[in-house]
Amino acid sequence: MSFLCRLFLVINALLFALCLTIPHSQASDIQPKSEDNTRILSKINSKVKFSFGYDNNVSETIDERVESRFYQFYLNSSMYIFPTEKTLISLKLQDGFKYLDSPQLYNESVMIKNLNLNLSHRLSNLLIPEIQSEIMGRTSIHSDGGVLPSEEAFLRGFAGIALKSIVYDDIVLRGFYNYGFINFADFDPFDRLSSSTGLKADIRLLPGSNIGFQYSRENSYYDKWDIIYRDEGIKRIDKLDNISVFAQFYMYFLFNISYSNQRNESDNNGYSFKSNKVSLLMARTFPEDIVFQLHGHIRFKKYLSESQLPDSPQIDLEDDERVMLTVKLSKEINQYCGLEAQYDFRRNKFSTKDDFYSKNVISLSLSSQF
Repeated sequence: MSFLCRLFLVINALLFALCLTIPHSQASDIQPKSEDNTRILSKINSKVKFSFGYDNNVSETIDERVESRFYQFYLNSSMYIFPTEKTLISLKLQDGFKYLDSPQLYNESVMIKNLNLNLSHRLSNLLIPEIQSEIMGRTSIHSDGGVLPSEEAFLRGFAGIALKSIVYDDIVLRGFYNYGFINFADFDPFDRLSSSTGLKADIRLLPGSNIGFQYSRENSYYDKWDIIYRDEGIKRIDKLDNISVFAQFYMYFLFNISYSNQRNESDNNGYSFKSNKVSLLMARTFPEDIVFQLHGHIRFKKYLSESQLPDSPQIDLEDDERVMLTVKLSKEINQYCGLEAQYDFRRNKFSTKDDFYSKNVISLSLSSQF
């Protein structure tokens, strides 16, 4: 993983330097409006966010909880390179730093880096091919090397192609293929390579409302599993089928609800499962430029048989939590500065046993965009 981390940091630094050297455009729209199709060079949006808060279960355990205050810094940058009426290249960078001041964690720090690169080109009024990629890394840093990190360090990414087809003005189809990887620092058995294919349909019913459907199949190969568990004769190749339906409408407030059904078949029966997940997003703008947002999901996940390995953990990332609720209030002070208050609740499975931990997080943030 160290080589991949170094490679990721080098690429990130080069691309960020490129962002700084390209002049900013003063245009309010990334698409040129002149009839001679003259290109603007670039458009860059950046946002800096400082936060401080409190987490009542940083260690994500059941009994011996570790509480801590934390301080966060995020820099988000979006750049559109040489946009035209048919072609758009977008680059998004995120750098984050989190400091935990609990003495039990020996002043742990967490670094997060995320890079997205997308390319789309309109071949005709009906066909738009796309290329997408993402790479994300998280690293935990300690003043004492013997301390276990409170957050798993990992590096993950994917690259994919897609073809969007506008069948009618109100129906859009999108087929895609993605190839990705996940590399954990401390959980080698869960390192994996994966490929996924799928089809998505969006249907607009009325102005401000639409419904959608998606099906995808993901094949994951745990390349280090065979080496680590060779004596047990255990392999692991997973096949995950995902069916999703979703609906969105806007009438005084934004309302988005989705349901997904997943079934995973694994060579290691202990990791075959089925799950159902319901997600909800609500947002409303009030007077004085106050914005209310609520986002949450609940997931029911059932393993179909016992694990072949005693007390084997199931490593999930944050987006796989069983219960999640986020409530956020934000206000723009002016066009450059804003305030934000946020509450998060998480509940997730601690291991393959029926043990769950929960945590509550509150934070206040000051953001500035330029």
